[in-house]
Amino acid sequence: MSSEGAASEYSDLRPREKCGIIGSASTVPVATDLYYGLRILQHRGQESAGLAVFEGEVKSKRGMGLVHEVFTKEDLMSFRGTAGIGHVRYSTTGTSVIENAQPIVVRTSFGDIALAHNGDIANADELREELSKKGWAFMTTSDSEVIVRLLANELVNTADVHRALKQFTNRLVGAYSLALLVNDTVYAVRDPLAVRPLCIGERNGAMMIASESVVFEALGYRFIRDLKAGEIVELHPDRFESFRLPHPTHTAHCMFEWVYFARPDSVIDGRLVYDARVKVGEQLAKEHPVEADIIVPVPESGRAQAQGFSQASGFPVVEGLIKNR
Repeated sequence: MSSEGAASEYSDLRPREKCGIIGSASTVPVATDLYYGLRILQHRGQESAGLAVFEGEVKSKRGMGLVHEVFTKEDLMSFRGTAGIGHVRYSTTGTSVIENAQPIVVRTSFGDIALAHNGDIANADELREELSKKGWAFMTTSDSEVIVRLLANELVNTADVHRALKQFTNRLVGAYSLALLVNDTVYAVRDPLAVRPLCIGERNGAMMIASESVVFEALGYRFIRDLKAGEIVELHPDRFESFRLPHPTHTAHCMFEWVYFARPDSVIDGRLVYDARVKVGEQLAKEHPVEADIIVPVPESGRAQAQGFSQASGFPVVEGLIKNR
């Protein structure tokens, strides 16, 4: 079998549940901000990238590869919409092909819907079977398409966006953050346990949601706050409206974000990721003390933990491994 068609024995061991999402509503075209925001979120996914904006209808482009490989300057100039969303992808469910790249766009009698999704839907197969029996055809193997088709079904039935969003998220089982473009309006959704990160920022004449707060600082936005568990918000250029705010008994933030995946200068749920990693290193030194002379971090993810281990143990940190950038 050729290497092109063969599945690696390690193909299922890669990170499968992390992606980066972004969305913006503004008084001016948003494509450039979305593009640079995705560049900042590139660490969350290098498989594919995509943008969708509303210009009388949803206009989108997606492709395989890094953000700067997918979009040209001419592409950004051609996107003139003042509301849009973007996505960088790691595989969640579905194979690494262009059909599974996001945002996923569907046309309905209610209007156009685009979705950017970070997470996993545990009951995706059950929902896919249910929607297939109702006549919905699926073009991809991704659970993200199941989400957008489920929303489309609710919108067609209710013709009320707020009601449809509440009802369809009640059907989803799993960990997810969503950026949605329903016609000309951007919506953001965080799962009921707040497993996946999602936050809001503002700049004069623009509102933005993103997977990580580092996007806001780089683009000149002011970080407002994280979405709360189960919250749904609607973005406008001068404000955001929260129209569902459940009261969960507990949250279950993803530990992998704190340990490895998020950028160390991000703030997630009120805590700087770097500080959390230092605390992990300190706790490791207390729980598993060792006899050693030096501590060598494995760049880049182990640097903060090594610093914490050093502070708690007294062993010096030595730069033994350097990444070739």
